[in-house]
Amino acid sequence: MPQIIVRLAFWLTALALIPVLVIRARAYDDSALLQVVTPPDGCYAPCFMGVIPGGTRADEALALLRAHDWVESVERGTTIRWTWSGRQPDVIASDTPGQFSILSTFDRPLVASVYIVTQLTYGDLLLALGEPDHGYIAVDHRRQGTYIYYRSIYENWRFQARLLPLKWECPFRPLEIYEVPVRIEMGLVNELNAPDFLMSFDPKQGNNLIRSLRHVGSC
Repeated sequence: MPQIIVRLAFWLTALALIPVLVIRARAYDDSALLQVVTPPDGCYAPCFMGVIPGGTRADEALALLRAHDWVESVERGTTIRWTWSGRQPDVIASDTPGQFSILSTFDRPLVASVYIVTQLTYGDLLLALGEPDHGYIAVDHRRQGTYIYYRSIYENWRFQARLLPLKWECPFRPLEIYEVPVRIEMGLVNELNAPDFLMSFDPKQGNNLIRSLRHVGSC
C-alpha cells in the first residue's frame, strides 16, 4: 500500500508540472508587452502613454493622447476613450478602444484608471512576467450558467491583469485558463463583482491560480 501511495503522489506531481513545463518551453518575445507596462522616460509606475492614474488631469490626458503616435482619435464623455492608429504594440487589441476612467474632484477631474484590452493570453503573461504576486478568483452564478473571473496582481509593475470571464462547464478543465485573454488595468480599478464566492491566491505560498481553481467548485 505505501508503494502505491508513493507512485500515485509521483504521478500527480508530474501531471501538475506538465503545464508549467509546456509554458516555459514555448519561445516568447515579451518586448511588445514591456512597451505597454513599462513607464516611459520621466514617468513612474503606474504610467501608460505618459498618463499617471490619480496624478494626471483629464485635460492633460486628452492632450497627451492626441499627440501620441499610437492613437487615431479621441473622445471624452464620462470616460476618455480612443481608437488605435495601428502603430501601437501588437499585444494591444486594435479593434477595442482604450479607456481612462475619470475621477471628479473638487478642483480638477483626474484620470483614475487605465483599461487596455490585449491579445495576450494568461499563458503569454506568465511567460513574460512569471507568476503574479497575488490575485483573486470570483464566481458568479447567473441564469445562463456559472462564470469565473480572475484578477492577477503584479505589484512591482503596478498593474493588474483581469482575465475575461470563463464559463464553468463540466468537465471543467483548469488548464484552459492559460488560453483566456487578458485585460491590463492600472490605477483605481473596479473591484471584482462576486455576489456568490470570492477567494484569493498567493503563488509565494504555493497557492497559484490553477491550484486555487480546484477549490472553486466541482462537477
